[in-house]
Amino acid sequence: MKKTNFDLLIVEDEQEHLQHLQSLLTANHPDFKLLPPCTSGQQAVSYLKHHTPGLVFFDIDLGGLNAFDVLKQLPNRDFEVIFTTAYNEFALEAFRIHAADYLLKPIVANELADAIERVVNRPHMAPVLSDLVMDEFERLSKRYLTIHEKQRVKYIPLVEIIYLEASRNYTIVHFLDKGILQKTTATGCLSVYEPQLMRNDFLRIHQSYIVNASEIREFDKTNSTLRLASGITLPVARGRRGVFDK
Repeated sequence: MKKTNFDLLIVEDEQEHLQHLQSLLTANHPDFKLLPPCTSGQQAVSYLKHHTPGLVFFDIDLGGLNAFDVLKQLPNRDFEVIFTTAYNEFALEAFRIHAADYLLKPIVANELADAIERVVNRPHMAPVLSDLVMDEFERLSKRYLTIHEKQRVKYIPLVEIIYLEASRNYTIVHFLDKGILQKTTATGCLSVYEPQLMRNDFLRIHQSYIVNASEIREFDKTNSTLRLASGITLPVARGRRGVFDK
């Protein structure tokens, strides 16, 4: 049966993406009521424990708590979810397998309209299905970093990454391929990759560097530098050295 009178909630911590989605919904879907947004995972938990919108647009990466962390705190959830994500193709494949709805950023109007129509016209998604999606996403997101290039997509196992280096609006990924040190340049600044890496034993040691913790061999307190297993030495920012002093 077709669902009507949906209240829409956006959970999104990036202002640019939030404003873009709000504009698309206001311009193209005026029949739905757009609720005040939640801009953090904790705010979403607090709101959704006491309110039940019809449909929630859930950004996956919310800085501290991710979308799945939030949903796990809502065992009696009774609302539809469309994930909004910039995550890798493996995660998107998990959504396809389990028939969950998602929108890949940057969101475009026709894909937004299609996703809303699918949700509004389908039977209510059972919570167990959402749990399957969450488990699959978490399993897959721990395995690879996806690098999009013009002609191909690279899937780099997280265990093979040595460190990542900021380069203006790009990120240089230093990794091992069959034991040989390689590097590739990824679109997006370092902070784009930080949330996934922080959940998988990487450390932000400097504005310009994220390091695989398993590669660390020595911290030089005098020079505030790290020596990695490969012999590479990287600087540690003054504000980050406390974790090594401990």
